[in-house]
Amino acid sequence: MGRADARRHRARVWDGIPRRGRGPGRRGRHGAGRRFGPGPRFGPADAPAGEHPAGASAPASPAPRRPRALRLRQALIALAVPLVTLALALRAVASPLFLWIEYHRPGFPADPYGFSPEERMTYGSHGLDYILNFAPERYLGDVVLGNGDRAFTAPEIGHMTDVKHVLLWALLAVAVFALVAAAGALGLRRRAPGSARRALFLGGWLTLALMLALGVSAALGWESFFVAFHELFFPQGNWAFRLSDTLIRLYPPQFWVDAAATVGALALIVSTALLAATWPRSRRRRRA
Repeated sequence: MGRADARRHRARVWDGIPRRGRGPGRRGRHGAGRRFGPGPRFGPADAPAGEHPAGASAPASPAPRRPRALRLRQALIALAVPLVTLALALRAVASPLFLWIEYHRPGFPADPYGFSPEERMTYGSHGLDYILNFAPERYLGDVVLGNGDRAFTAPEIGHMTDVKHVLLWALLAVAVFALVAAAGALGLRRRAPGSARRALFLGGWLTLALMLALGVSAALGWESFFVAFHELFFPQGNWAFRLSDTLIRLYPPQFWVDAAATVGALALIVSTALLAATWPRSRRRRRA
């Protein structure tokens, strides 16, 4: 076989074997990610949705969005705690049960002008009912004593009307404030777990601090504290009466001392229970 024939033979054999990197069934040097044959070709960036190429990490889930006005909502919740606590404590004191306990407890001063505990209970309940209902002034004006005299004078009825307005408006304002804070707490519970609990925890401390400040002020000078309280809420000055007036006979100074102490004790109990229920623990920290 001549040299030319040998070259033609090698060429025929060589042409029957697909050359590396050129044939459709081989991956060339730059053909990574291509499929064999004429079908569609996929690269790492063209992986089907929901699948991740080998060696590629799954995309991180997006961080939850921060709720709008988060700090403002937490502040409303924290401020609502002492307001609601004081409102509930005041409502507990302004009740026939507290009145009965006061009139029948040992050491409570007797009426120097002759009211028995039962008469005090009758007339005193009229006074408490009046400041908590929507009745007109005639509700107290029509109350008469055993001798036929009217139980309350016009200045006494005027002061009780002022107390009614202040108390009812205060309770209404606290109720609206509490509803707004509760709505904010529900939103935070869904979108920012743990935020409402931290706000309640802060509110418990605010209640304790407020009760401590008021308690120290009252202990250092009860008369000054009592006068300042009435001048703040009743600046018209119709809250001073004689010892023989019915309001003083029904609600003597000792009654207000006991009422203030009861309000403080109830507020301390509620705030302490709230702090115990919302106290941060390790498991809660991890969850938050």
